[in-house]
Amino acid sequence: MAPAAIYSCLVKDTSTGVAIDSELADMGATPQEVASTFAVMAAAMLAEACGGTAGARRLAAKWTRDIAAREARTVIARNASTA
Repeated sequence: MAPAAIYSCLVKDTSTGVAIDSELADMGATPQEVASTFAVMAAAMLAEACGGTAGARRLAAKWTRDIAAREARTVIARNASTA
């Protein structure tokens, strides 16, 4: 189910995403179970796309830094506007 969900997101197939969400809810999957499953699948896909785990780790680290920096800028801007 995780690969199909990832694919549906990439091709913007919202109906499949909604159906998968519904199925996960019907199964009683916890957020932690879903996150763990998606993390494993995303890591495998990323490693294949990057030609191995070293490239995948570099890309994941870059995304982590980029997201953290974006969040920090948002917080700083929010704090500056309330000061």
